[in-house]
Order: sequence, then structure tokens, then C-alpha cells
Amino acid sequence: MTKNRTIRLSRRTLLRGLGATVALPFLEEMRPRAAKAQEAVPPRVLTATLGGGLAKEWQAGDYFGSVLAPLRPFEEKLAFVRGLQGRDNHGPANAALMTGADWIKDVPVTTAPTIDWTLATRFYPEGLPGPLPFLGYGTRIRREENLLQVARAWDDTPSPVGFPHFTPSALFRAIFGRPPTQSAEEAAGEAAADATVVDAVLDQYRHFAGDAGGLSMASRRRLSDHMDQIQSLERAVGGLALEGCDAPELPPDVVLGFIDDIEPRNDPRRSDVGTFLRQGRVMTDLFVLALRCDLTRFGHAVLFPLAAHGIWRGSVRDAAGRLVDFDALRASVSDLNRHGDWHNTNHLLPRHAGEARERALTVAAAYRQPGVDLLAHLLEGLDAPESVESNGRTILDNAVFFAVSELATNHDGDGVFHALGTAGERFRTGVLDVPAGATTRQLYDTVLDAFDAPRVNPDVAFGAPGTLAGVRR
Repeated sequence: MTKNRTIRLSRRTLLRGLGATVALPFLEEMRPRAAKAQEAVPPRVLTATLGGGLAKEWQAGDYFGSVLAPLRPFEEKLAFVRGLQGRDNHGPANAALMTGADWIKDVPVTTAPTIDWTLATRFYPEGLPGPLPFLGYGTRIRREENLLQVARAWDDTPSPVGFPHFTPSALFRAIFGRPPTQSAEEAAGEAAADATVVDAVLDQYRHFAGDAGGLSMASRRRLSDHMDQIQSLERAVGGLALEGCDAPELPPDVVLGFIDDIEPRNDPRRSDVGTFLRQGRVMTDLFVLALRCDLTRFGHAVLFPLAAHGIWRGSVRDAAGRLVDFDALRASVSDLNRHGDWHNTNHLLPRHAGEARERALTVAAAYRQPGVDLLAHLLEGLDAPESVESNGRTILDNAVFFAVSELATNHDGDGVFHALGTAGERFRTGVLDVPAGATTRQLYDTVLDAFDAPRVNPDVAFGAPGTLAGVRR
């Protein structure tokens, strides 16, 4: 701090220039003067869904022993609720996802608001705050999606609250108000389009980072790291390599944003697993950056597995650290499934037992793993030292955080994955087993009760009413 004055900054102080808007990270100069000021701030409401299913075998025994291994570091940060009964098949399952509601057959809408919308409007009755009232992103897997699979947040109409951004450039534009740095050809004739976002706000940044800004040395370092991260993400958005692309000047999201699940199955431009994961991580980092800057307090991540019907190339490390080659993996189950893809292998699981089922599960796990890896990457960002807030806790600690799966094994709703954050130590942590027959609706009502929010509407609810003991502290 300067000797002559003490500077106070708003939590949403912005740097602006040339169409770019950059929020500052949390700095000690933004800390409330009294603890009560922080306690009065309602929590964020953040959710993540894993499309497809997480087989019951992966949740049995040592919960973190296979596909879910990347989530083990968060055993003391989240409640992993094991044994919940959801709906079977994609339509009913998605209608009940975070709503606890039944569905209208063949109509791609839900019949009740999602729990995140109910809580967000409970916390912010005057309207959702921030420049981005809702921010969603996702790893898209098909050219066309069922509305229920895309719109994961529903209001009390119910109508979709917002749709995810499925490409890094779209998410970047939503956060910063302008696209990332463009190529020389694309920038021709556009004023200042070749400047980076950081360049656009450089003078203001220099003011805050210099002696005249009045910030402490710790805050200056954090601000410098923040701007470096923005530049790094901007380069990543504009420079992700795409092996085999005929038009290298195109950002990879043009291809990965519309993975075709029918034909051509063997097009390498649509199936490189490494590019898929790099894109997902960049988008996750952008989402976390927006949260650290308090640009939004209500958001959602859609983390699909690798494209359900796609034939993927390349390799990825599994939960045990072994390198999985997808060409060899497909060949290993050619007698079970002529395509060897994730979706059809899952459909065949009920038809096999013993050694054949184990091989089918191995393929299903390989296609499922990247989605779990991206969830772990999101949790790491929310719980990193850079995500510590004014009360000394991380965003993950403070937020109401839900991570859920659409299904359990294949089209089965028995054992749907649900993880719940502590929301400021309101909920327990670790692997929590629920009684047989306990439904997702009962978990949602348990959480809603903790905040005196309206329960799932019994007129449209799925399953028996009630709450779950042992979830709340």
C-alpha cells in the first residue's frame, strides 16, 4: 500500500478498451472491511454434467479405483453420493437431471426448474448479478443435439436459462467481449483486430501494476500472473493444432464443435482425442477465469465423453496412467461390436458376461475417461490457490457445486453418479452410501431444504418424496 492512502477496489473492477473487458482477480484491496460483509454475499451455484453413463462397476468397492481415480484428491472436498436411483434411457434421464421431475414422452423439455436455477433465484431474488448472469460451456459431441442434452439449466417456466458455448473462441468472446487474436487475413480491414485483449487494456493495467496504482506487491504479482494467464489462453484459443486439417488457419473448434456421429467414421480431423482434451482444458480454464474475476455466479459445464458413435484416433492415459491406443482398443472388441465405439459397446454390455463384459467395460471406460479428466481439471481450477476468496476459502469451498451423470451403466438409471460440494461446510464429504431405492429427487430436496428453497414440485416429481440422512452436517 502507499504511505499516504489506502486504496479500496470493487470486486468487479473492470479494465476496458477496444471492445475488450477484463475483470481483475480477487486482490487483498477488495477484501471486505468486516467478516460480516463477506458472510452477506450469497454463494455461487455451479454445476457440471457428465453425459452418458458411469457404470456401477466403476463406483463399487474402492470408489476411486478405476475411472473415477482422478477425483480422489477431492474426497474431502465433495460428497460422492453412491446408489441413487435415476431414470433409465436418455429422454427420461435428462428430464429428471437436476430437476427430480418426470418427463413428457417425446417432448424435449423438462417439467420443472433445475436445482441450480431454484437456488440461484433464491439467493438473488432481485436478479442474477454480474456481467454474465449465466455462463455455460461444453464439449459438444454431435452435429445436432436433443434440447434436453444441451440445455442443462431450466427456469420455472420451464425454459432453457442459457445454452453452453461449445467452442473456445465462442467462450472467449463471451467473457472478453471480442474474439481472440485473428490471423492476418482475418484481421484485414478490421481496426485493431490484431491486438491481444491484454494489449487493449495495457495502459490501465500498467497503472494498477505501477506505484501510482496503490496496490500491495502481492496484489501486483497476482495481477501480473492474471494478465499472463489471459495472454496464454488467448494464444491457446487461436493456436490449437489440429493434426490432418486441410485448412490449418481454421481454429480447431470449427471441426471439434460439430463432430459427426454418423459419417465419415474414419475422418482423423473429427477424431483426435488429444485435440479434444486440449480444447476441453482451455475452455475449462476460461470458465474458471471468469469465476475468479466474479463475472458470473451461476454457471454450468457439459462434459460429454468422447463422441458416442465416433471412431477416435490417438491415445490417452487411463486412470492408472497406462497409455490407451484407440486403434488397438477397437480391435480388441471387434468380435463384440463391429464398430468398437463407446455407444454401441455400452448397448452390448447387458448381452455379455464374464471376460466379454470386462473387455466391453474396458472400451467404455476409455471413452468415458476424458470426461472425468475434464471434471477433475475443473475441480482443480476451482480449488487452486488462485481461486481463494476473501474469506480464505476457495471457490469450490464456498459454492453450491453439483456434478452429476446422465445415467449409470448404458441406459440404466440404477446408481447415477452425483457429487456435491460442501457449500461452506453445510454438507458432508467422502463417499456416502444411500438406502436402497433412494432417488435423485430426494437428494435435491435435501439440498434445497438446507437453503430454505422450494422443494421439487410433487405434481411432476419422479420417485417417492423424502430427504436423505447423513448428507447435511
